[in-house]
Amino acid sequence: MEPRRAAAGDHRRRLEAAGPPLAAAQPADRWGTGTTRMIEACQAAGLPAPEFAEANGGLRVTFRKNLLSVERLLAWGVSDRQIKAVLQLKTRGRITRGEYQKLTGVSRATAGRDLEALERDGWGAYYVLGPRIAQN
Repeated sequence: MEPRRAAAGDHRRRLEAAGPPLAAAQPADRWGTGTTRMIEACQAAGLPAPEFAEANGGLRVTFRKNLLSVERLLAWGVSDRQIKAVLQLKTRGRITRGEYQKLTGVSRATAGRDLEALERDGWGAYYVLGPRIAQN
């Protein structure tokens, strides 16, 4: 079997089939610019940056879905209030009980229970000294 020679425009059809963010990225026709454009296109579409790796003498690009979309969080049984916390964690990297209270309008006790439930379900936790304790 002979290797198939790529027809003109093949790369464009593959990009279009992969979805709008990639179709808009343009082919990697100029060395050093294609990967940057793919990263920017994914970020603009709210997707994680692609992963690049050398494979079999070529370049392998892996595109990931947004694993923390509202739809997925709901499917995992995360409450509407907790989703607000997860989305803040996704953008800011942290949330305090007080921030959670302001964000959701719940009492201190409810905020604690909601955040403890997230921790129990494997979302992790992070503890720091509060301002009053840290000053002493």
